[in-house]
Amino acid sequence: MKIDYDFLKKLLLTMEENDAHTISNSALAESVGLDLNKIDDALFDKFVGHLRLLQDNECIDSKSLTLGFSQGANGHWLIQHAQYRLTNRGYEFIDLLKEKGVFSKIKNLSLSMAFDVGKAVLVNLATGAVK
Repeated sequence: MKIDYDFLKKLLLTMEENDAHTISNSALAESVGLDLNKIDDALFDKFVGHLRLLQDNECIDSKSLTLGFSQGANGHWLIQHAQYRLTNRGYEFIDLLKEKGVFSKIKNLSLSMAFDVGKAVLVNLATGAVK
């Protein structure tokens, strides 16, 4: 799966704009056009894959280690209710994704590299070193 930074940005901004400090997996799925009752396999895989990337990089947290999604022995997905919250690192990553000068420089990098490079670019933008 190729990382889709526009998709990541949409997930994170939806979480940031949510009134409560947590958001359910079903509400977040709905924000990207995914109905968990009628699963579109490609979009579902993209959704779960990107959530796991955010979890791997400590941008989101959930009491559910599986984020509410696991595969049964037959390969079918099992969906359980889960809540997610943005971590401090998640809010920092949102700041990077919102900045056009940063976003254009990180969109082809791995998530951890994008975070490191993005922070450096943002600092340079803030100090006037990059235009």
